[in-house]
Amino acid sequence: MSLLTCIGFLLFLFFLNIGNSTLAIIGLIAFYLLVIVSGILLFFDLGGSEYKLFKKSRLVLGLGFSFLYLLTSSYAASYFMQISNMDIGDSPLLELGLKITYFIFFALMLLQPLSYMFFLYISDKLKIPQVIIGISIVLITTITLFLVPRWSTNVIVLVFDWATQSEWRTFVSCGQEKISYPQERYYGFNIEKYTVYFSDRNGEWGFEELQCPEDDNELIRIPISKSNMPKWFQS
Repeated sequence: MSLLTCIGFLLFLFFLNIGNSTLAIIGLIAFYLLVIVSGILLFFDLGGSEYKLFKKSRLVLGLGFSFLYLLTSSYAASYFMQISNMDIGDSPLLELGLKITYFIFFALMLLQPLSYMFFLYISDKLKIPQVIIGISIVLITTITLFLVPRWSTNVIVLVFDWATQSEWRTFVSCGQEKISYPQERYYGFNIEKYTVYFSDRNGEWGFEELQCPEDDNELIRIPISKSNMPKWFQS
């Protein structure tokens, strides 16, 4: 596994240097998957060994990440309320996706220094293949930590697209008027106020409020927030 992780990373560097971004991305994904699998096997092996520090750290990490999830859940709910003027608890699937995303973002910020210090502490006790896997784990956490601030919005938009397409409605009604646009998803049914999520509408994504006055069949759009659609790679 350690040999395969090295090959995957070298292929990523090779294709990146010759300008083939598609194969470079495939090589990077393969490297990530191989490191994750080999890392799980390594931790399983260390868990059954004589390393007392590792056994104690599992309890500390378990409690720490539980508290981190509670903290990041609050931040995710607050962020969603700011950009949509809607309680995230009203949309369970979207709540799950956004809170998990926030947890992963913040967990990566902690895992990078923790993995570095941990493997630095026990590196002299590991075999060469285990050292290679340890270095690979530090490497992917470092790369991911570098990418998170740049691609966080991309991931959040993907979560919004996935959750709203699965859970929100594709149309709204106001009296005799009924509207539906492929770039929009609507929360609510037969009410006076709808929450609208739009994605890649004229190069923008965001939230709006649709009001349907009782004595008027015309929908009123009130902007809440909008941003330019993010790009994975900037030219």
